[in-house]
Amino acid sequence: MLWFGAHVVKNFRDQPAERPAAETKQDQFTKNAPKPDSTLVGAGDLGHIPLFELGSSAGPQWVSQVWGTVRNDLPRPLEKVQLKASIYDTAGRLIASETFMLPNSRLDPGVPIIFNQQVALNNLPTGYQLSIQAIEAHYVQPVSATDQNRFTQNVPTVTPSAGGDTGPDLYAWVFVFAVLAAVAVVPVFLVIITLVKPSKAQRPTPPSPRPSPPLRR
Repeated sequence: MLWFGAHVVKNFRDQPAERPAAETKQDQFTKNAPKPDSTLVGAGDLGHIPLFELGSSAGPQWVSQVWGTVRNDLPRPLEKVQLKASIYDTAGRLIASETFMLPNSRLDPGVPIIFNQQVALNNLPTGYQLSIQAIEAHYVQPVSATDQNRFTQNVPTVTPSAGGDTGPDLYAWVFVFAVLAAVAVVPVFLVIITLVKPSKAQRPTPPSPRPSPPLRR
């Protein structure tokens, strides 16, 4: 009986020590949880991305291509704009859908962009209705001052030396060009001397004297 009471007291004393450990694990889980995307356009603002002049290449039971124009009426530029082509029956029920990304990587405010997308929507019911809308978009993340400074630091700068000194690199290049010019000129000079001054073997030999006729007696 005394052993059982001591065991209960021990467990009761151990509980406060285990509770902070459980809270610590919960805090770690909260810290490691993915943070919400701050660039994601809210659902209420997606209505400010209108689509108009819509068209499609379609038949009685299929749709193979959709096109139209999309415009950004929000004050900030957008990227990763995702559109959705939905098919509804005559009762307004969703039958099929296909999502695709806007080909343009950036959608500036007030600038209309034309899109043309191939889709594969087949076996559609008679009298179906096609609807296209923007379902997701992201604001273009502005370049922070830290990233701008890092980019500026990585750009090499050329600082002219004081007093108009061109530095040792220029003299090294001049020396290299002078050596190359000398190497190229010497063979040409030797060829010219050889052509102008023929060798002894090439000099014409004087004609031999003709023998005199025999004397008549």
